[in-house]
Amino acid sequence: MEWETFLNHPEVKNLEYRSIPPGQYLLGKVLHDVLDCLTSFRALANMAASTTDIPADIQIWLSKWLPIFENWITTLQAFWEYEEADSEYIPDILQEICALLSNARLPSLEVERLTVPQEKISKDIIESAINNAVRLNLIYQDLLAKKYLRLWKTNYKDL
Repeated sequence: MEWETFLNHPEVKNLEYRSIPPGQYLLGKVLHDVLDCLTSFRALANMAASTTDIPADIQIWLSKWLPIFENWITTLQAFWEYEEADSEYIPDILQEICALLSNARLPSLEVERLTVPQEKISKDIIESAINNAVRLNLIYQDLLAKKYLRLWKTNYKDL
């Protein structure tokens, strides 16, 4: 969807009561949704590190990806300074976020191949990691396809 088409879409246009312009709202929402996934990975890695019954393959996966997620978190947090950017610049900022997440599909593919353990804590950690990886990949795919209205309307946490 083209940016101007998104801005003029009735569902977006009819929400002019918001105190924040639609482009700025969308940028903030995307940043919030992506950072929610990434900080959840960090929390899961910390939980796994403090639990003795986490299988080795899960520990290895979390250890491999945690530094990358941390880098993405740091970089994405810097994008908050653009939160009040003029609407015309927001599509470019969203594409910069998309470029940063270009490898978002890799953790999703890898985590889905891990064996889900039977122990409750381990099982909860891997299921949460799978859920976050899938959400992160969906956000990336929507950014890549410039599905601005879907990014606007979707509560990725509910997926």
